[in-house]
Amino acid sequence: MPAKRHHFLPQFYLRGFLKHNRNQLTVIKMDNGDFFKTDTKNVGLETDWNRVGDDRSSTEEHFAKIDGQTSRLLSKIDHDETLPTDVDDISLLFYFIARLSVHNPSLRDRLRKDRINHLKHVGRWQTSSPGIYYEANKDKDIDKLAPYERVKKAVENLVDGKYKISFGHGYFLQHETKFIEQDLIPIFCDLHWSLLIAKDPTESFVCSDHPVFMNTGLTELSGETELIPSVAFSLPLNRRICLYAHSIGFLPEIYYISKENWMGNSMLSVPHLNSRTIYRAKRHVYAGDLNWEIATASGEKRNANSLIGKRLRI
Repeated sequence: MPAKRHHFLPQFYLRGFLKHNRNQLTVIKMDNGDFFKTDTKNVGLETDWNRVGDDRSSTEEHFAKIDGQTSRLLSKIDHDETLPTDVDDISLLFYFIARLSVHNPSLRDRLRKDRINHLKHVGRWQTSSPGIYYEANKDKDIDKLAPYERVKKAVENLVDGKYKISFGHGYFLQHETKFIEQDLIPIFCDLHWSLLIAKDPTESFVCSDHPVFMNTGLTELSGETELIPSVAFSLPLNRRICLYAHSIGFLPEIYYISKENWMGNSMLSVPHLNSRTIYRAKRHVYAGDLNWEIATASGEKRNANSLIGKRLRI
């Protein structure tokens, strides 16, 4: 069966960053600043990304059904300029954010490297001596256990890079689902959520191949002498709306961003939020055009055109 291209970024989501009356995204490469224009169907995808075993379609079809519901929900949020209040809609929105948080090449690469390093560490320990090897496997059938010297040689070849370990996409989907359900969704339920809306039509949010920004740190509360742990999320929903969440509710549910009130240290400006989105990107930034801005670490605004031909660093 031929390989299939699966989107880790839903096309309906990417279309939210198209400029009015245009049908192509402007894609900027992170490594060299080159850019090109293309249809949403050609970006945010990987070969057999949602494949489980020999089944290349079931998981993709499952996500397609969820994407249809999510697309309608995001359209409603954009039209009404308000967050959902229905429990099912809130759950759908949280799942969408969580899925974009973990369902991407960056985290799969990290999980792959962590798993391989773990296997190398365990392998070195178990084959450090015959006694340790047989003690670690004492619950297994000794007649079916591979000889110590053979396993030791295999571990050495793995550590030296002579052997390669690969994981099927189903392995990652299983871990992603577990992380979404057991870790991210409970965190989301405890956060205070806001819609950040760009009032000025000349300002626009951008997207990337890893659009969810999460930050943990310490926050100083007014009137308090101690810093407290905090977590913050941001996710651009389209060109003019960005989701923002914080463990400390200091924003109203609807917050209009005014270009006139720009401050170099304002973390709730369109340029700063764009910088957050780009900071997590691995390969590509997606936008409707090149007429948008980022904020540098020193608090200066830079137009997207100034990024062309340069490696993107925020």
